Amino acid sequence: MLFQRVKMFYLILIGVFICLVIFMQRKPAKFPPGPPRIPIIGSLPFLGEYKTTFARVNGLTEKFGSICGFYAGGRPVVILGDLESIKQVYKLEEASLRVYNAIGNLRYGDGQLSVKGLLFSSGTIHKEQRRFALRNLRDFGFGKSSMEEMIQNEASKLCRSIEKELDRPTQLDSKLNISILNALWTILVGEELDMENPEDLKVVNALNDFVRTGGFGGHILLQAFPFILKLFPANFFVPEKVKTGLDLIKNLCRPYREDHQQTVDTDNPRDFLDVYIAARAAAGTNSSFHGVAGSQNEEINLLDMFIAGAETTSTTITWGILYMLHHPEIMDRLHQELDDVVGRDRLPSLEDEPQMPLMSATLHEIHRSAAIVYFGVPHSNSVDIDVGGYTIPKGSTIMANIMQVMQNKDVFDNPDLFNPDRFLDGEGRFRSSPHVIPFLVGKRFCLGSSLAEKELFLFFSQLLHTFSFKPIPGQKIPSYSTKLRDESTPNGIIRFCPQYNLIISKRQ
Repeated sequence: MLFQRVKMFYLILIGVFICLVIFMQRKPAKFPPGPPRIPIIGSLPFLGEYKTTFARVNGLTEKFGSICGFYAGGRPVVILGDLESIKQVYKLEEASLRVYNAIGNLRYGDGQLSVKGLLFSSGTIHKEQRRFALRNLRDFGFGKSSMEEMIQNEASKLCRSIEKELDRPTQLDSKLNISILNALWTILVGEELDMENPEDLKVVNALNDFVRTGGFGGHILLQAFPFILKLFPANFFVPEKVKTGLDLIKNLCRPYREDHQQTVDTDNPRDFLDVYIAARAAAGTNSSFHGVAGSQNEEINLLDMFIAGAETTSTTITWGILYMLHHPEIMDRLHQELDDVVGRDRLPSLEDEPQMPLMSATLHEIHRSAAIVYFGVPHSNSVDIDVGGYTIPKGSTIMANIMQVMQNKDVFDNPDLFNPDRFLDGEGRFRSSPHVIPFLVGKRFCLGSSLAEKELFLFFSQLLHTFSFKPIPGQKIPSYSTKLRDESTPNGIIRFCPQYNLIISKRQ
């Protein structure tokens, strides 16, 4: 009899425990709509139909609405897919934190967990580092028209390199990355990379592998169970190509750092690295520029800007050329506009841009249609946030579905079609759209946006001024549709252009 009572007591206790766990695992009141939540594992069993991050972010938005959410283990994940909610949330300091993840917390090279640099830091460290970077990069010409000659020279070197492979099947390769990167690299360390140097090409190729292999560390299982990161070495979850890429980029930066440390003249800084070394020397003990932390921030800032500075703009141009292959009639119109405004005796300049509405509309449409950073680097929040009638719980992962904003069918007619004319008014004048947000909005919008816009105009216009681009006869051109949801779509934060071959011819 006693045994039966004890057995019954334990059964009741277990039942109460199970009910308590289920109760605690319920979605909070006003949590955005999305797949169900199961104790401990969250919504993971209901996400199996989405093979990639790209498919998951866009598939959930399309199924549950512009504000939706799910649980990765015990962590809430909220996706914002309309402009107003993104602007409302991303302007808040309380929503400007970063998510705990493998790459963001990996101290490059020493196997310890820390959060430094520009991309993944939060709070005071991020505010100090970002404010310093914006102010001093601008002082060295970052994003100013004074950089125009430097960018034009890099575009000209790229064109001369392309001329070696005219009128035969070829690809746009890593030389494009190096050319794009050099304007920024000159500001950072005062020197350029050489597109003919095998070692520099090796680093840039490693950079490509780093980003394509998921070098931003956002794997959903690590979001679901972040405690796993504390049970294993910090680099345990990092793909080998990512480790290799980080090591190569770090080795590229090391000689510049060592040389600048020995030759810096704080009264006459040559570049961004010089002013950073001076800031470290003058920093107080509570500053993120002080001591070992300051040295680590210096290293990671160079790595962050190296990684972000090349891939995004070069990928945008690669998409742009693919659109030209699909729409040669638009390329013909751009050739005519270039000939009318620039002529054949000089190169396009930033002063030409206001007289080239079709070029401006085309670049705007490339941003909109390609949506290469389709949800950005995820944010996190330190307080509950109300938006659109829902509540984002404290400690959520927040994603901005940039692609859904830029391809909103209620804003853009036939959004899956590449059509620059949507940004030209009845008199042929360029009209930008607030729904085109390739650099995001709010507290952590891309600090390189001004440089990227100028590089995109000068590189793309000079490429079209110099060359014609055609498909290879008999070869199918890859689709540019955003409706694809197969394994070819990205698992990282960048929507890369599918590889394609083409024939490049010199314009006469």
